[in-house]
Amino acid sequence: MSIRQVVIILGKRLQNNSLTLEGKTRVDGLVSFLKQTSLKMDETALMFCGGITDDNTRSEARVMYDAYLECLLEREVASQLGFPQSHTILEEQSTNTVQNIQNGAKMLVSSGLIERGSKLNVIFISNDYHLKRIFEIQTLLDEQGLLRLLQTRCQQEGVTVNISLDLEDHVLIPYPHHGLKANLFLLMDELTTYRVYLEGVCAQVFERSLSDVIVEPKRRALSAIEQAREDIQASSEFEWLYQDLETLEQCVVESDEDQPLTVIREHLAALHPLLTQLNRKLDPETQ
Repeated sequence: MSIRQVVIILGKRLQNNSLTLEGKTRVDGLVSFLKQTSLKMDETALMFCGGITDDNTRSEARVMYDAYLECLLEREVASQLGFPQSHTILEEQSTNTVQNIQNGAKMLVSSGLIERGSKLNVIFISNDYHLKRIFEIQTLLDEQGLLRLLQTRCQQEGVTVNISLDLEDHVLIPYPHHGLKANLFLLMDELTTYRVYLEGVCAQVFERSLSDVIVEPKRRALSAIEQAREDIQASSEFEWLYQDLETLEQCVVESDEDQPLTVIREHLAALHPLLTQLNRKLDPETQ
């Protein structure tokens, strides 16, 4: 029977070749979903995404897959929920979500599970903040969206992909961390949408008026920066963040739609590495 849907589990960076708490919640969420879903196993494929990053020697996809098998055994549901290996795809080359999608699309159509001319439904599994950002970017900046990229790559291979933009049709795992550091991590992640906007401007992909495109990404970025300032007022531990927030705000404010492309590129060049640095520094799972 042909594959009608694929469940894609997005990767999370490992620590010492092991899943972090966030990664574990994604695997647990997959097993819980499979217990509740009405999807037919023989019409469904599983794809685990994530390559080898940092100083690890194992891929995120492989470690998540192994954890999934262990979870099935622990819950004694392997016979009911275990997919045949032929229906499981491990995408082990990517180091970020963009590559997850790019490589995943290629592997889907080269796996032999899906025939040219077929239609495929996609269900994503990841933590709530992660999927909300992906779908937010798709909604606000369609030209730059990863979901559109997945659809395009598969269509080039003769496979029509359907991805619901309703988050309720996907599996959003609650972010497992709490406290000030976790909140700051999530606030800085909100600036991802503005970074993607700047990348789109530099790539000149927007045919719409930039004065319309920029409104919501800019509002959300400035709101996140202001909220972060308020949150750290009572904490000396994060005083160092004030300067970075000022730099981020300057990049956002001074990269409006009226600026020449050279100026936009300069601000993107400053904002992107700073956001990456803060993502690692504020992630509660970073050692």
